[in-house]
Amino acid sequence: MNYRIDYTLYPGVEIDIPDEVPFYSRDATFEVSWDDPSARLGIILLDENGAEVTTAMDSTQSRRQVLEVKSLGMGRYRVAVVNLEGSSTEFKLSYSFRQVKDPREGDSFASATNGAVLASLLNAPLLYVPYGRLPGEVKDALNLLGVEKVYVVDLGGHAGEGLFKGIDRARGLLQKEIKVKRITSYVDIYREIISRAGTDGKPTGDVVFTTVDPWSYWYVAARRENPKGEFPGAYFVGPATLAAAHHGSPVFITDVHRRLSQAQAWHNNFWLKAYPSRLPPSVGCMVLEGKAIYSFLMQMGAEIGGIKGVKESIITVADQFDIGTSWDRALVGAAQAGRIMGSPVDAAAWISRSIFYPQIIFANPAVNPALDEHDGMRWQGSSSTRVGGVLRIVEEEREVQTRYAVQETWVSYQYKFNERGSEYWGCKYTTRTGIVPGETPSDDPIDPNGVWPDIDTSEMVPYYLEKIGYDHVQTTTFERTVENLNRGVIMWLEVMHGGHTESGVVGWWNPDANEERDPWRGYEENGIPVSGDLQRLRGATDDPDVATMNKHIGLDVQPGFGPVTDAGIIPETHDGVVIALLQQRQTEYSNRGLQIDEALDNIHSMGFSAGSCLIANTYLHLSLVRHGSVFQVIDPWLTSWYSSFAMETFVKDIYYNYTVGEAYERGIAHVGIEYLLDAWWWDIFENLVFYGDPDLKVFSPMHAWGQPEALRSPVNIGGHTPFGAESHPNRVRGSLLLDALFITGVGLLTAEVIRRLYLKRRIAAAGR
Repeated sequence: MNYRIDYTLYPGVEIDIPDEVPFYSRDATFEVSWDDPSARLGIILLDENGAEVTTAMDSTQSRRQVLEVKSLGMGRYRVAVVNLEGSSTEFKLSYSFRQVKDPREGDSFASATNGAVLASLLNAPLLYVPYGRLPGEVKDALNLLGVEKVYVVDLGGHAGEGLFKGIDRARGLLQKEIKVKRITSYVDIYREIISRAGTDGKPTGDVVFTTVDPWSYWYVAARRENPKGEFPGAYFVGPATLAAAHHGSPVFITDVHRRLSQAQAWHNNFWLKAYPSRLPPSVGCMVLEGKAIYSFLMQMGAEIGGIKGVKESIITVADQFDIGTSWDRALVGAAQAGRIMGSPVDAAAWISRSIFYPQIIFANPAVNPALDEHDGMRWQGSSSTRVGGVLRIVEEEREVQTRYAVQETWVSYQYKFNERGSEYWGCKYTTRTGIVPGETPSDDPIDPNGVWPDIDTSEMVPYYLEKIGYDHVQTTTFERTVENLNRGVIMWLEVMHGGHTESGVVGWWNPDANEERDPWRGYEENGIPVSGDLQRLRGATDDPDVATMNKHIGLDVQPGFGPVTDAGIIPETHDGVVIALLQQRQTEYSNRGLQIDEALDNIHSMGFSAGSCLIANTYLHLSLVRHGSVFQVIDPWLTSWYSSFAMETFVKDIYYNYTVGEAYERGIAHVGIEYLLDAWWWDIFENLVFYGDPDLKVFSPMHAWGQPEALRSPVNIGGHTPFGAESHPNRVRGSLLLDALFITGVGLLTAEVIRRLYLKRRIAAAGR
C-alpha cells in the first residue's frame, strides 16, 4: 500500500537546552521573545527520543511566544524555534522548571517495591529499615526468624554505616553471623529478580510499570478542567508490587529512569491535551516513545522478545493522568499490554481480583448454579419481521434458561459489511493482515463455510460463543441489559454508540420511541415511499440494515434501495452499518455513567468487550471496575467500524484457550497499527486498549477448571503460616553469655514478683 504524507516545513533552528532536567521536574515554561513586530515565531519542544512533546505555534502572537509543559522527564531537551511568517529575526529564548521531589524518594520507592518482589521470590521475610540504623524491632525479628543472610536493597546507595554496623552487632561472638548482600544498582536488582523468576530456568519476561506520581484525581462531569489535583500519599507502588510479585517481574518505576521518564512525560502531556476532545495520538511519536521504552528494557536485562516474535505481558499500574492512556496502546504488538487504572484502592482491589479470578469466578451465578437466585433465567430480547410494511413480533421478549451466560447488546453495529455493504461502497474491506472478511479462505475448522468471518458481530459473535459452549442472551435496552448483568454473566459484548461527555454515555435502544420495546438487536427505520414499496422502509430484527449513508455527506438518510430500473426491479443498496448517525433518533443516551453506577450491583468478575467510541477512562468505565468487572477491551478514542472484526476474533480465540491479553492483541493486529513492529496501517482510529491483567484466562465451558479449595487453619506453605505462627524453630537463642544474662534477668524478675506477693500476704494477715 502506498501512503501519502502531507507535511509543513518551517525555517528554524534547534537549540539544545544546556541544563539537564533533574528527577521529577514540573511546571516548565519556555519563552521566545523578539523585537521585530512583523515576525511570527513558534516553539517546538523535542525530547531525547526525538518526539515532539508539545508546541506553541500561535501565529497571532507578536514579539512573544510562550510554551508551558506540565511535566518533563529526566535528561536533555531541545527547542526548535521556527519562523511561522515574516523575515528572519533575532530572538531570545528563556526557560524554567522546578524539581518538586528529592531523587532519594524515587530510589526509596524503587528499593521498597523491588525488595518486596525479591523477598517473594526468595521466600524470605521482608523488613523495612531507615537508611542510617537498624531498629531494635528489626534486630529482634532477625533473631526470631533465624536469618542467616540479608539482602539490603539500597538503590542509589543512600544507606549509612550505622545500618550495616547494626546488622553486624545483631549477633554475639558465638552466634552465626549474618551475611549481607547489598544491591545499589538498578540493573543488578532487575537482573536478580529476572534470574529468579519464571519456571524451568526460563524467565517470565513480564514487565510491570508504575509511577511515584501520586494519584491525579478527576471529577466525573468535568472535561477540560480535569485532573483536579493530586491526592497526597495516594501511590500506585503498592498495588504494582503485588502485580509484579504475582508475575515474577521487577517493578519499573518510570520516574527514576531517564528514558522511561521522558516517554512518560510525552504520554502525560499528550493525554492532558487530548483528553477533552479525545484526539488520536501521533503515529510517529508513538513509535519513537514506544521504542525508547523497549530500548530501556533491553538495557536493563529484561528478557523481552516481543519485537522478535515472543510477546511478553506488560502491566501498567497507574491512572490516566499519571501515566498517559496512550502509553499502553504504543506497546501493543510487541507485547500483550494491559492497564490497571482508577485510584490506588481501585488498583489494589482489581489486581487482587485478577490474581484470585480462578477462585472468585465461582461466585458468579452464571458459573455456579447454586448461587443463582434466578435459576439460570436471563432476559432475551424479542424478534420481529415486516409484513407489508407492518411490524410483526415473531417472538416476544422473554426469560430463558441459561448456563454459562454471556450478554450481548447490539444497537449500532455492522451487518454483513463485505457481503452486502461492499456493493454500495464499491470495494471490500481488507484487514492489515490481508484478510478479506467473509471471503478469504480459512484453514480454521470452526470458521463458517471455510472462510474468515464477515464483519457481522450480531451473527458471528454468538456463532463463536456457541462453539465454546456458552449460552448467550441478547437485549438492547438499559433496564434488561443491566438486570442480566446483575443476575450474573461471564462476559458482556456490545456495539453501541458511545461518548465521553459528563460521566460517559452509550446509546441504548429507546423503548419509548419504538414500537418494539426490547428487540434482540437494533434496526433502522427510514425512507421515503417509492412505487408503493413499503417493505424496506422500516427495518426489523430479521432485516436491520434498511437505511444507507450518503457517500457525499456521510449521513444515513437514503432508503436502502435504489431507483426503479427499466425492467421494473427495485435494487437493494446496503451500507453494512446499522444505525450510523441520523438513525440514532431511535436510541437514547439518558442513562449515563452515574445512572449505570446506581443501577449495577455485583457483576461478579464479568469481562467486558465494547465497540463503543470514547467510553474508556470515564466514570462509566470506572463504575464497571468498581462493581466487579475483571477486564475491559474498550476505547478511549473514536472507534472505527472495523474493530468489530477484532471483537469476533477475540471470541474465536477464547475457543483456543488464549489469554484475554493474547486474544486482544491478536485482534488488534488484524485491524490496527502495531507501532513497535513497523506494522503500518491507514486506520489511526483502531486504538482499543486492554484494561486488566493480560495473562488472565476467561472461564469457559470448553476450558473449565474445578473450583480451588480455600485454605483452612492450620497450614504451612513453604515455611509460611497464613493463619499465624505457633513456633519459630529457627530462632537464634544467643551465646552462653547472653543466655546467662537472660536467665539471670528472668530469675531476678521472678524472685521480685514472689517477694511482693509474700509481702501482700503478710500485710493482709496482720490486718486480721
